[in-house]
Amino acid sequence: MGHAVFSFPSVRRHTGAGLTKMTLESIEQTPRSTELIETARDHFARMRQVLNGLLTRIEDGDAKALAELESCRMQLAKALNNAIEQEAKLEALCTARTGGGAGALDLDAARAEVGRRLACLRAAATGDGVPGGPDG
Repeated sequence: MGHAVFSFPSVRRHTGAGLTKMTLESIEQTPRSTELIETARDHFARMRQVLNGLLTRIEDGDAKALAELESCRMQLAKALNNAIEQEAKLEALCTARTGGGAGALDLDAARAEVGRRLACLRAAATGDGVPGGPDG
């Protein structure tokens, strides 16, 4: 069973030489974090199988299975805590890389950038202010 790899896009504004530029960035889960999530899922699947087997044994009257059930419960709780911690770390990493605005688009910056580019095109069409152009 395949699992999706998520992207968290963000937009950053850069100002230099009086111009504002926007960059769309995309952060995907790192191979290491994806591997950790897959390992946690595999561990949960194995633990579920063991737990189901123990429950069947308990229903059949096996008293030893009760002691094993507590051990299984503790292992499952540890695995769950580990998965929660890994998810929190991944979320913190993505937030740190995107500046907390994952997926947010600054429409004012986009409007300014479009206006600036249109002005450049207008200037280029008339030859005004273009170095090496007919008037420059």
